[in-house]
Amino acid sequence: MRIRLPIIAAIVMMTAGCVSEKDASDVILFVEPSAYTAVSGDAIYYDITSWTIHESLVEITFTTFDSSRGEQPVHTEQVGTKRYSGSFTYEVPSIDADSLVFEMRFKSEDNLGNIQSVSRSLKVYSEEYSLDELTAVSIYSALSGKPDGFMFSTGSTVSVAASPEGTVDIYMYQPEAAPDDEFHIEWRSQTGLFFSKVTGVDYPQLKYRQLRSVYSSARKDLSVTGLAPDDVVLIGTASEPLAAVKIMAVYDDPGTENDRCIFNMKVVRER
Repeated sequence: MRIRLPIIAAIVMMTAGCVSEKDASDVILFVEPSAYTAVSGDAIYYDITSWTIHESLVEITFTTFDSSRGEQPVHTEQVGTKRYSGSFTYEVPSIDADSLVFEMRFKSEDNLGNIQSVSRSLKVYSEEYSLDELTAVSIYSALSGKPDGFMFSTGSTVSVAASPEGTVDIYMYQPEAAPDDEFHIEWRSQTGLFFSKVTGVDYPQLKYRQLRSVYSSARKDLSVTGLAPDDVVLIGTASEPLAAVKIMAVYDDPGTENDRCIFNMKVVRER
């Protein structure tokens, strides 16, 4: 049975993939946002593509829903053609909370009353949103036997060797060719995060809007080397920043036991 199951599954998938126009949805709707996070005052664009298998589309409506204001109308587009392609703009409002999740709701209706609905999530941060800060965090040399990694989920340092494989967000990499008595300073990530060493950032005054702006245009690398006091490194996914790090001190003592980087870190809070 174990050998035959994949074959059966493949047949089912191929059968399911053969959909005639009669079996398809009467109305199709695709929505592609320009961003999934925003700061109050931003403009977010939603590219809309919709069509019907019947005579024409009547209208496409755009509303939002959040726990503070409930459902709010944004835009209604009168169509009158079989297919529509365009873009809706959303001006992100001010919010009282530090952050708030909006559900962006889109609905396309045709001349026979057939409806297709799509929703997208938008996380909004207030203009004055400040970042949580961790201070005096130490990541040690991989040869020290001390914590040589950091995990955002716990906000603490960890031993890479004692952590489940693929879970450490930042760790001190030790290449095989490096001398054992040399403190090789190189950060990498097991979770696919990127590093951007940047200049001109006022770390003490850094807030989310500036962090996101700088990170969006910064070069993103899979590792960062040669860290020194006062360096600022941004860390995040391919599209979103998670933290800004300022190196406070680097210790390269005799031996490897106490070799370490000490840094402060401003972190985007999870909600």
